[in-house]
Amino acid sequence: MNVTSLLTRLGGIFSGANILDSVYILLAISLVIIIHEAGHYSAARIVGVYVEKFSLGFGPVLIRIKRETEFLISLIPLGGYVKMRGEHPFETSEKAPDGFFAKSPLKRIFIVTAGPAGNFLLGFFIFFITTWAAGQLVMQNLAKAGNVLEGSPAQKAGLEAGDSIVSINGQRMEKWDDLVAAIHPSPGKELLFVIDRDGKILKKNITPEQDKQSGVGLIGISAPFTRLPVAPHRAFISAANKSAAIVVMTARFLIMTIAGKVKAEVTGPVGIASIMKDTLSQGWIAFFELTALLSLNLGLINLFPIPILDGGHVVMFAWEGITKKFPSEKTYGILQTIGLAFLLLVMLAATRSDLIRIFG
Repeated sequence: MNVTSLLTRLGGIFSGANILDSVYILLAISLVIIIHEAGHYSAARIVGVYVEKFSLGFGPVLIRIKRETEFLISLIPLGGYVKMRGEHPFETSEKAPDGFFAKSPLKRIFIVTAGPAGNFLLGFFIFFITTWAAGQLVMQNLAKAGNVLEGSPAQKAGLEAGDSIVSINGQRMEKWDDLVAAIHPSPGKELLFVIDRDGKILKKNITPEQDKQSGVGLIGISAPFTRLPVAPHRAFISAANKSAAIVVMTARFLIMTIAGKVKAEVTGPVGIASIMKDTLSQGWIAFFELTALLSLNLGLINLFPIPILDGGHVVMFAWEGITKKFPSEKTYGILQTIGLAFLLLVMLAATRSDLIRIFG
């Protein structure tokens, strides 16, 4: 595929949606970033560190608002930053009483962990609002297609959300569990589906694809679900449980990936935008909950002990607090370079993975 063709198809991610869809996606991603940086900003102000700049995005400045802190909106909306006085350990301004490194290691840890904490709170808050407003999501054990994943075997065969699956290869389907029992053991095997679509009987030949991680056959449908009304205190508990479960599950997956027990599936900005575009077609509740998932994952990833990330700074400041020694300027520079190189490699790998997954 040449560059022109690739760019044309990349633009197609949003070609099927109107301009508003792109705006919604950009606003959702910006919200996650703003809340993260607002956590750093608020914590810095609490402990008395002067914040020089608060920027959404990088690159050329589009909008500049000068207050005590200079607020910026920059051209490239893939991130953001908060610039504090004396935030480099070897700056002369670190000796100023309102400089970042003039504060104790414990206060600095408070500042750097406040960003991820903001993302966790945002994810929880979104889940609380969606659960309270739309009700508790409850899976239905029916032999029926809930959502149909775009580009999946089911979608290519013409299966639609809401289709009832009467039988597979002549075996009658009564429950979702029956579908799982018939599809999971059959990767690569063509199956005959008899479908009931609003009283009309259809036949579809669908070949399940083998899931790369579990090895089971999948056709790209989710279980049907309904939403039941829920009281505010129940919504609060549900949102807390859901947020904690997502963080724990993601952490376990990342640990298993590092241990080599599962294959890494990295999603970058292109993949995230594509997924959010698809989710918009499922309604606002699904879109908001995907934003919550994105926020929780960003908070968790930032806590990983990698130099240049918040978690890497926590490790350094904790070490300083215990040993009363901070790494030398040379060591600090090497660690930051390693962390930056690692993140760039991950970003390149994620973008490559996104392009392969989207375009084949």
